[in-house]
Amino acid sequence: MPLFRSCSGATRARALAAGLLLTAGMAATAQVFVRTYLVVPADLEWSQQEVDSITLAMHDIQAWYQFRTCGSTFNLPEPFAVEVFQCQHERAYYDSAWWDLLLAEMEAQEVPVYEPGHILALWVKGVSGAGIGLGSHWCDDLCGVAMASVEGWPAFNPGTYCDACPPSSASSGSVWPCVPRGTMAHELGHALGLPHADDAVYNGANNGVTQHSVMQEHWHFPYWLAEGTNADPWGLLTTEVVRLWNNDALVRDVQLAPAYPAAPVVNLPETGAMPEVSFSAEPEGDSIRLWNTSWGATRYYWMFSDGTVSTAFEPVIPRPDNELDIQLLAANEEGMMARAYATVQANVAVAERPRQREKIFPSPARDHVTIMSTGAGMEFRMLRNIHGAAVAVPVAQGADRVVLDVSSLPEGVYLLELAGVHGTAMHRLVVQ
Repeated sequence: MPLFRSCSGATRARALAAGLLLTAGMAATAQVFVRTYLVVPADLEWSQQEVDSITLAMHDIQAWYQFRTCGSTFNLPEPFAVEVFQCQHERAYYDSAWWDLLLAEMEAQEVPVYEPGHILALWVKGVSGAGIGLGSHWCDDLCGVAMASVEGWPAFNPGTYCDACPPSSASSGSVWPCVPRGTMAHELGHALGLPHADDAVYNGANNGVTQHSVMQEHWHFPYWLAEGTNADPWGLLTTEVVRLWNNDALVRDVQLAPAYPAAPVVNLPETGAMPEVSFSAEPEGDSIRLWNTSWGATRYYWMFSDGTVSTAFEPVIPRPDNELDIQLLAANEEGMMARAYATVQANVAVAERPRQREKIFPSPARDHVTIMSTGAGMEFRMLRNIHGAAVAVPVAQGADRVVLDVSSLPEGVYLLELAGVHGTAMHRLVVQ
């Protein structure tokens, strides 16, 4: 299992010196970049295929963090390039202590290992045994190192010194399944200041939900391996999300294609009520204005099917030439999230239409819930529990109302997802 590496001895002294330098001469909001290296021992060679795989992995992880934190992620340098670090020694030299020996060598060659503003993502080639996964942070979280094995890709494992991910499709080896992106996502979490999810000091020893976090089980990255397992839903815990929001190394203005927008939100541990998320889309000249009607949220992350995103409260977007799917993910200060969906048709009419309103009663509910609409075409789409999972209930659909039988549901907070002529709306429902 990858370790949350804490520094000691000379390493600690260098890290403390870097922290003092930050306090004396660098603002806490200075821009931070994650620099990516392919580390190659003197007796091994690197390939362009390895560089290409690392490049895709880093962009994937960057977008995954943006989705999982409701819009925050780390900066990669622009233009992005994987830097190749040629080691001075053969791989066997480092096998006893890759972390200490490699970092000392890189620092001696003026790589900014302990400098504020630089977090290093090191993809190390040549580690024997089960490979490597290590990470640590310094400089008030504005510098750090994450380290993972190139051999985490079976295609890049010759099978002669590393038995973690054999060069075959067989489910064998000391590490399986092989998820190199998951290992780096986990170790970057350490470099950004996150401990393991079951850390006794930070997370209450074990709150019963640690297996739902990349900081405990990186084997499920990006999401599909967790689906249908006891780790579903899977990503980052609410407490981890809040901690990352307080890290100046993460920013909210990075334009990325949305990653895994269909994956459910985690909302574990439950730190409060979920926000109610809703919006409408209305023409405005040659643009579409998105009216945010959410309640109880403080952060917003819009995802569009044309591959763009926004963290604005109410973005204005160009009129789509084709049908455009829109998803709004919103979070409150406790890290609880919910989302709403809508589709904007191409060449949408300019005339403003009356907004649809719903009346939901009773709430709290015991046996049945009635939903009445002031507009036409309202349709019940789904009921979700607080974790975002769909819940099946008997439904009676009428011309102007929908009646749900919730008598068999456990007490708790649920989300009603309704579809109407103006898109999708989410409403909070309490069952007692």
